[in-house]
Amino acid sequence: MQERTKHLFMLAVAGLLVGILSGCQSINPTPISDEDATPPTVMRLLPGDEIEISFFGAPDLSLDQRIRRDGRIGMRLIGDIVAAGKTVQELENELTARYKEQIQIQSISVVVKVGPTVIVNGAVMVPGRVEITRPMTALDAVMAVGGFDIEKAQVGNVVVIRHEGQQYKGYRLDLEPALAGGQGRAFYLQPNDIVYVPRTMWR
Repeated sequence: MQERTKHLFMLAVAGLLVGILSGCQSINPTPISDEDATPPTVMRLLPGDEIEISFFGAPDLSLDQRIRRDGRIGMRLIGDIVAAGKTVQELENELTARYKEQIQIQSISVVVKVGPTVIVNGAVMVPGRVEITRPMTALDAVMAVGGFDIEKAQVGNVVVIRHEGQQYKGYRLDLEPALAGGQGRAFYLQPNDIVYVPRTMWR
């Protein structure tokens, strides 16, 4: 059942990409900025992330939470607090401060169990979702799903689809130099990006 759900999901993603790339939802190629080519300095929590919060010395307060769409999590004794947009360390510091009057042992740990993801589809070995656990480039994401289906992939024409506001932005990447060990420019992904590797027309 899980495999069927995954298959249907990837078909839906493929349909979206076909629509975008064929002009049904038109996108203009977006220039790659210096920011896109620079790894983010910090990883911040996002809605949808699943985190484990451990209270050492007060295990009854420990719990797993998924950050809601409004960016908040619900905590015992203190109610809702904003988690999205913070680093793990910042959230730990805020929890420690908020629970200062509630518990004696001031040791709280936050661990990301399930983080943000990107989707990799097209001419790759195992299309699917990839979790972003560190700064990740488009090539990193392709390698995480087994690499290119090299006999079918247009490695020099990879597309990254990014949803910003009410529109899609499309970036076209030539990954051939990097794949060959050259000096190809890195492109760092953001959560929910879609990496699409087109197939060659003759295969």
